Amino acid sequence: QTRRAAGIVQNLLAFSRPPSQGRLKIRLEDVIRQALQVEQPALDRKNISVKFEAEPNLPSVEGDSRLLTQVFLNLIGNAEQAISSASSHGTIAISLSRTGDAIRTTFADDGPGIAPENLGKLFDPFFTTKRPGGGTGLGLTICLAVTKDHGGTIEVHSTPGAGASFHVLLPAAAVALPLSARLAIPEARSAGPLHGHRVLVVDDEESIREIVQEGLVARGMHVDCSESSEAALAYLGSNACDVVVCDSNLPGLTGEQLLERLRAGRSGSQPGFVLMTGDLVDSDAIKQFEKKGARIMQKPFHVAALASLLTEILQPQTSKVS
Repeated sequence: QTRRAAGIVQNLLAFSRPPSQGRLKIRLEDVIRQALQVEQPALDRKNISVKFEAEPNLPSVEGDSRLLTQVFLNLIGNAEQAISSASSHGTIAISLSRTGDAIRTTFADDGPGIAPENLGKLFDPFFTTKRPGGGTGLGLTICLAVTKDHGGTIEVHSTPGAGASFHVLLPAAAVALPLSARLAIPEARSAGPLHGHRVLVVDDEESIREIVQEGLVARGMHVDCSESSEAALAYLGSNACDVVVCDSNLPGLTGEQLLERLRAGRSGSQPGFVLMTGDLVDSDAIKQFEKKGARIMQKPFHVAALASLLTEILQPQTSKVS
């Protein structure tokens, strides 16, 4: 149980880690071979063979090779455990192919497959079909979070008794234009939907302010921070921002009280408001906050999820500007 608790903590730390800012162009074939090299001894012990095929001349992807290696290690490990739970030998088929503008990596095993009632729960935090103590239930949750943070997704297909296949789809890296082409279109930029927007992060915990700030700055946002509602009010008295991201449980004025002050004391254009909370909030409470002009972000969350919510809030403003 101690080892299981330690595993949960390690996975939670990985899940909450801000996204890497130094992503490079990488070949997925190299990342898969690295993961296979790590897993090969365990596969050999369990008489599991691997078939690996890759289409020639596949483009690179932009990402963090360390994080993607962990995703592939987890999927290979899950396939290995699925096979060994039902048989003394088996096969994992891994393939790389291009699908439109994405690179598809498929991990298919000939294990017992996944029960239909479990397919929709696979990526839920702490859901596991392994024996007690055999898994934390966070592996696939983190795999999906990392994949989404790289702009991709994961699809699952399975027939009970006929194995399962996991498909990781990642966007192909943009091909660099020749210098002449870049000079012809000087306005072309790789700016995301959050690029250039201003956000104020309000939280009394410095570590949370730093994590959120790093994650949003990496997405091109201008980020300022305040440690209290009072400091936030003073800042907003002389500075404008597009959205406020505020913790609900602040000393002094709470996050909800800050929201009420802002909505009551300002006329005209109002900044968007995201209330971060660790409390369980039901659908009725969420609707009440939305009526006040606030969106709820349930803690713990991945910075990518916050970025997605901010994109929803700022999209109308983005479309007007464009």
